[in-house]
Amino acid sequence: TSGDRLVTMVVEGGREKVLCVSVVDGKRLWESDSDAEFREGAGNGPRGTPTIVGNRVYSHGAMGIVQCLDLASGRPVWRVDLKDAVGAKVPQWGLASSPLVQGTRLFLISGGPGACAVAMDTRTGRVLWRSVDGDPSYSTPSIGEVGGWKNLVVLTREAAFGLAPETGRVQWQFPVTDDHNIPTPVWGEAGQLFLAGNRSGRLLKISGGLGRLSVEEVYGER
Repeated sequence: TSGDRLVTMVVEGGREKVLCVSVVDGKRLWESDSDAEFREGAGNGPRGTPTIVGNRVYSHGAMGIVQCLDLASGRPVWRVDLKDAVGAKVPQWGLASSPLVQGTRLFLISGGPGACAVAMDTRTGRVLWRSVDGDPSYSTPSIGEVGGWKNLVVLTREAAFGLAPETGRVQWQFPVTDDHNIPTPVWGEAGQLFLAGNRSGRLLKISGGLGRLSVEEVYGER
């Protein structure tokens, strides 16, 4: 939500849409077409939640359409298909990452060769970097601070990766083989990182600074 506006994603008439309604009376203020409906036996439609920053709305559809829309009118500012931009491959239950925005960078979990993690320019939609091989998770990236340095965490189906937000360089990784990783990683104090998989959870400790970080497991499989 932002002010008196609520923005979400829906499926109507076989189309995936970004929808804005009034929080006061539920009146539909605008809608913006995103893509064809994603269909899958466990449930059709979009997976991610739009992100509002200032007067912009950022959305990520289940089949890889990323959009920047004007909050007031729903007018498209830019639109990128990650299947074309980075070779994104749609996993079984669709691409589910919600956009994470930090300054002029937008981070997503996508897919494709070396592109499970993607950074885009919020102003233009240009892909700034791609990183990490493997099958994408159904999670959303999370950013924290360790030793005075920002650390971006993304999950694949097999592992957690800590990346430099500016470049996508892998700073650490830790195996997380719990079938499908869905919940968003949660940062605690002093480099604590809480992960929850499909059947278990764990606490990691991220240490270091100056871009050189290490990871250890405090506890796991609980």
